[in-house]
Amino acid sequence: MDLISLFSFAKANILAIGFMIGLGCLVGLIIGTYVFKKMETFLSFYNVNNYKKPIKWIVAIVFFISCLNIFSLSSILAIYFVLSSVISDIINLIVEFINKKVNLDALNFISKLNKSGILAIFIFLILIISGLYGINHIQETDYEIASDKVNESYTVLFISDTHYDTIQDTNLLKNAILDMNKLKPDIVILGGDMVDDSTSKSSMKELFREISKINSTYGTYYIYGNHDISSRALSSDNDSFTEKDLNDTIRSNNITILSDDKKELNNIILIGRNDKGFSNYPRLSSAQLLNGTNLSKFIIVADHQPKEYEENAKYGADLQVSGHTHGGQIFPMNIIYDLVGILNYGEYKFGNMTHITSSGFTGWGWPLKNANPCEYVVIHINPS
Repeated sequence: MDLISLFSFAKANILAIGFMIGLGCLVGLIIGTYVFKKMETFLSFYNVNNYKKPIKWIVAIVFFISCLNIFSLSSILAIYFVLSSVISDIINLIVEFINKKVNLDALNFISKLNKSGILAIFIFLILIISGLYGINHIQETDYEIASDKVNESYTVLFISDTHYDTIQDTNLLKNAILDMNKLKPDIVILGGDMVDDSTSKSSMKELFREISKINSTYGTYYIYGNHDISSRALSSDNDSFTEKDLNDTIRSNNITILSDDKKELNNIILIGRNDKGFSNYPRLSSAQLLNGTNLSKFIIVADHQPKEYEENAKYGADLQVSGHTHGGQIFPMNIIYDLVGILNYGEYKFGNMTHITSSGFTGWGWPLKNANPCEYVVIHINPS
């Protein structure tokens, strides 16, 4: 890494760290204020009158501190505790409204459960248990696409966002690879963020050794994600790795890196994009990549982030595959992503092009996933 790149990297990371600290303080302030006020209801219900004020302050401060590292387990526990309390209050309001209309005394117990905090704790446990289950279970998600550009069927295996050896048991991927091989894929696409800022050099090498065990007709292809190369390049740790280490390891395992490159695979043309947030590699426009491409063949664009899909559709791509979003990872982020128009998870259509966003093989930061499943994607392209 040269001095200019080093300076740019340090500047970007200082800004990122500052943003995370600021966000943590803001969330902590909101959570702490809510908890301070909510404790009044709980303490009154249990007739705790002595030391009420110091108890409220101590609990609020604990929740504030828990949120300072916004991607820590303590922060999501604090956030989920408050979210559970809010949902409990909403349920109680709905029940009170129903009671005013039809006077169902049988529902009065909901009010007691809400005031006691038992309903909130029950909702909290559902969120946490579902998150633990989700991060530890991998599913296969299948899609079917018909096209007159192919005269035989193809099976494309898309694996994204493994963030290897960070928050998920590595045996989950190793076991899934056994199932992937049973599919006999024609093409394997690795959609970026296969490793992470916290992945060690030894784990990085292990990952690509395991991935190389997937047999395919036309090979395995890798595109960069925003986490694949990061601060580890500045580390003096003997088990850290550089960009060169990563690229050499990928290639030594017979995996082809596509960095705004094209690869013709029989009736399919695969275009692998540089990640939009990865400054080390300039990113060409969709027009530059797709103009001059043989549009009589089925064109797949692999882009880590679900970006420029309308441009890709305009210039003749048939399929775009992306990851990055983790499907929102934790409820209710999936709902928020959908509301703001992010292609969060699943299949979308843009003219003649299909766009598929995978929720990824794991999550990031928090060791929970309950918004959408951990998955690998299988796309069956069949003659129409």
